[in-house]
Amino acid sequence: PLPAPATLELLKGLPIEGRPEPGETVTPTGAALLAALVTQWGAIPPMRLSAIGYGAGGRDTATPNLVRLLLGEPGTQSARSSETIVRLSTDVDDMTPEALGYAQQVLLRAGALDVAFQPLFMKKNRPATRVEVLCLPQDASALETLLFVHTSTLGVRVEHVQRHTVGREIQSVHTPWGTVRLKIATLPDGSRRAAPEYEDCRRLAQQHHLPLRRVYQAAIQTWETEQQ
Repeated sequence: PLPAPATLELLKGLPIEGRPEPGETVTPTGAALLAALVTQWGAIPPMRLSAIGYGAGGRDTATPNLVRLLLGEPGTQSARSSETIVRLSTDVDDMTPEALGYAQQVLLRAGALDVAFQPLFMKKNRPATRVEVLCLPQDASALETLLFVHTSTLGVRVEHVQRHTVGREIQSVHTPWGTVRLKIATLPDGSRRAAPEYEDCRRLAQQHHLPLRRVYQAAIQTWETEQQ
């Protein structure tokens, strides 16, 4: 059968798509390289291109039998980037808040990008909770198993979705009470937005017996002053 069983085993957890043309389109070696080296799937990211490489096979196929490799440095942080991630979702109506909270912690520790709960009504007007997990394709299989183990669900929906993100970086500023890290996002229009790290602000607020918002405000004001 095609793809070969060994190829399918190597592609577990990765986004795949069937082709109508006959013959092998992915070899076990190619699948192993993808599984071992690729961490993100999607459109070509912003980059400063430095080299291009091609490799061609000897068999004639309807789809060009070649691979192309682009090598470059990360591009401007103001550009949006796109990647393919997996959304796992399930609806449960018989779990306690404590059990749901524990399941969320387990999923996040196992590598989920995010875990969200959404209230809804199921059949017979029973209140329920939708559990949604966002993750990288290579983590989907393991996280799906955790959903079955740590929730009462009997089925999980799996969707591959596109996620668009803006460039971000971490900077540090010095407030009167200590250093605070900020996440700096560069928006598509070129403007920038800063968000102080909660844990840094919480630690300083507790140490100096201050309202949390005061540390937040000081960090933002310091960063804005440094940008002038």
